[in-house]
Amino acid sequence: MNNTNNGTVYAVMAVFALVILAGCYGLFEKISTLQNEVNNLSLKVDLLQSSSPIVSDRSPTPTSSPSNNREPEVPPATTTGAVIPTSIIFKTPSSPLLAPQSNITIAVDHLTKKDNGTIEIAIKAFTSEAQSYSALDATNLFALVLFESDNQPPKEVKGSLNSIPPQSSVTASLLFAGDPTKKTAIFQFGEGENAHFYEFNFTTLTYKETIIG
Repeated sequence: MNNTNNGTVYAVMAVFALVILAGCYGLFEKISTLQNEVNNLSLKVDLLQSSSPIVSDRSPTPTSSPSNNREPEVPPATTTGAVIPTSIIFKTPSSPLLAPQSNITIAVDHLTKKDNGTIEIAIKAFTSEAQSYSALDATNLFALVLFESDNQPPKEVKGSLNSIPPQSSVTASLLFAGDPTKKTAIFQFGEGENAHFYEFNFTTLTYKETIIG
């Protein structure tokens, strides 16, 4: 009789243990599913936060730090005409008009040639290395190369480059009086030993670095 009772007790305990194991398995299954959903949601959030309006296959432009005293940016002029996007980025010292000087990163966004021959260069200047307000003299940094005469600086600069807040960025447009009959133009970016020359083709909408001299 005792053996029968013991067998019954063992059977009940075995069933109870199986029930507990099944419950734990179900709980682990739910926890695993919940963890996967959390990971997927986190991945989606990371992708949304990391997405930025990078144009075409160009290199990413530097990201400016937020600034409470940042001045409103002046958008580039209209881009109607033959437009050539670029991935040209270079650094240059700021103007000595505002001390102390610091390096400014310039990203050339695109060039546009209008029907009347006017060529517009849209740029963005970043002051991520500056600790105070900086100035940028675009007339010394950009020039239209003219082999028959002196190189032509911008005839007009649209944008606030005379007082750029630190840890910030501003956009600007540089206007040049181009020849409406010519399909190509060569520009100098930078000055002195750091100058680079680029030839732009407004028919094929392409550009390439070239050597002058």
